[in-house]
Amino acid sequence: YTSLVGSLECDQAEIGYFLNEEDVSVACPSHSTCIGGLFGPVPDTGYWVDHSDYQFAGLMYKCSRDTCKGGNSNSTCWNKNKFNKTACHVANLQCVTGAGGPFCGSCLDGYVYQGTLNTCKSCNDSQNVYTMII
Repeated sequence: YTSLVGSLECDQAEIGYFLNEEDVSVACPSHSTCIGGLFGPVPDTGYWVDHSDYQFAGLMYKCSRDTCKGGNSNSTCWNKNKFNKTACHVANLQCVTGAGGPFCGSCLDGYVYQGTLNTCKSCNDSQNVYTMII
């Protein structure tokens, strides 16, 4: 544990740790980064975390597609107190453009899964437009 200057108690996690839902400091899980303070684990590229409730913050899941961009540890959305707020939409927070849903495994409207690239591509992308000769 650590604290902010002037605090009456140690209520912040150190770098490499995070506070779980019971405010106990625990080691950062594999495939994530923990910046300490009140921030939960941030998944590495290729990993996803269920952002619906902070109790799932320490569970990193490997994505089967190249649609999980990992998290930006500078985002306040990883703060324990803001973790499951609607402003922290998972598709924007953890998924590449055009992907969403659990494990960023679905392509959003206007996007299609392209197996050769293992990701979602825009329907307007010239690589996804096929010419049919009749």
